[in-house]
Amino acid sequence: QRLTELRVIGDDMNALISRLSPDLAGIDDFHPQVYIIGTGLSNMAISLPLSTLAILSRASVVLHDNLSLPADEIRKVVPESCIVRGVGKRGDDASSIPQSEIDKLLIEYAKQPEKYSTILRLKGGDPFLFGRSRTEIDALREHQITYTVIPNLSSSVAGPHYA
Repeated sequence: QRLTELRVIGDDMNALISRLSPDLAGIDDFHPQVYIIGTGLSNMAISLPLSTLAILSRASVVLHDNLSLPADEIRKVVPESCIVRGVGKRGDDASSIPQSEIDKLLIEYAKQPEKYSTILRLKGGDPFLFGRSRTEIDALREHQITYTVIPNLSSSVAGPHYA
């Protein structure tokens, strides 16, 4: 079942976030082109924070790792017109897209803001722990593309708490 309620309210999601968390009021005042988002430990869209769901609900492009949400879960939230593309990244897997190509894809989409206004880079766990976010951020900065990072839990942090 599609999470159509999220797609229907789309921009209204930010109003809900502002009511639930006043410190996030004005989330739309800064609208980066690229969001680098950690999906935490879950493989289900419904388990993501509201702020992440709000951004997904208006995504133009989603580039996701194998260890983040599966494509079918992403498609439950994003608009029908959104490009959802898996870019691999499972350790040293030879089928993974090289990091330099992922950097180029981010830049390519971001250089077409009239067509792709909201670009997401979804990563499993936390984007900075084994996530290679530094090279993506460097590429975005080099091309003066606005971005923000939304962290999440990594299994290396949460795992010991489950033990």
